[in-house]
Amino acid sequence: MAATLTKQDELPARSGLKPVSIGRDLRGIAELVEVCFAGRLDSQGRAAVREMKTLAQFFPLLWILSALETLLPGVGVGAGVGYVWRDEGRLIGNASLYRAGAHPVLGPGWLIANVAVAPDYRRRGVARTMMHATLDRARRFGGQWAALQVETNNLGAVYLYDSLGFQRYEQLTQWEAVSLRTGHRPQPVTNQWIIRRREPGEFKEAMDFVLNRARRGAMAWTLPLSRSDFSDFPLGARSTGRDRWVLIDPAAPNRFQAVLWVEAATWSRTKMTLFVDPEYQNTEAVCALLSYVLYSPSIRSRVVRLEVETISEAVSSMLRGSGFRLLRTLYQMRLAI
Repeated sequence: MAATLTKQDELPARSGLKPVSIGRDLRGIAELVEVCFAGRLDSQGRAAVREMKTLAQFFPLLWILSALETLLPGVGVGAGVGYVWRDEGRLIGNASLYRAGAHPVLGPGWLIANVAVAPDYRRRGVARTMMHATLDRARRFGGQWAALQVETNNLGAVYLYDSLGFQRYEQLTQWEAVSLRTGHRPQPVTNQWIIRRREPGEFKEAMDFVLNRARRGAMAWTLPLSRSDFSDFPLGARSTGRDRWVLIDPAAPNRFQAVLWVEAATWSRTKMTLFVDPEYQNTEAVCALLSYVLYSPSIRSRVVRLEVETISEAVSSMLRGSGFRLLRTLYQMRLAI
């Protein structure tokens, strides 16, 4: 069960806990995120903050969206439908809530993001009270689970989520290579493993592998996994900008050991997501899968970002040798509500 507000946690109205209002709060949330995550925002995060500030200039549109939030919870721009904390007009805390849709296994859920408190207001129970209120709101609007991601070295936030009952699932690492280095490209088929594109009709096998074995935390790249992520692509990868590769052990030909998603993020950037069976110990085969796809002509000249559950030192060394640098390490956490 999710934690709920208790007498001890309740604070009087003057304390400043309020539902997010996009028209009133969007710019303040953007500025708070910029301050609290200054050393952790990547280029995409900084771009998102700039977009929030730009949207905040369109007051009439934002007030309309604020009204829609009251009627249709889950409608939001940047700020979501969580809670903020104000002190004498200053926005000093935020917890954003986004509808995650219906996960194929877990059902409808919510994502929590941008949990932040201004440095001079920390350790006063502000984040905990916002989280209680956010979880209560998710429950009232039909959520069965809430999920979030937090950097593993953010010890205060990790302690808070642990104490609220969130369960840690995958520990994810995110990597980036601006320029791939030339390296050996293994053959896709050997007497030890098979590397190939996922075939049409393997929809159920792929979905079962990712959702029930490789990524039980329900997210990839901070977004919820959905049924559409596993659909077949009848027009081929070139027309959709997406490709799916699988690693199979000949000793178990009907069982995926790893799946690699490849997606064109922009004209010059590729996003990859590697899912590995946690029971599979053949790091040489995992390296072969990564190398084979990374050094294909359509990939090797692009900026590549890769997300994978924390992996062995052998795979990490292979990535570093290929020109990758580690961006961050995250816990993927989830709470049944």
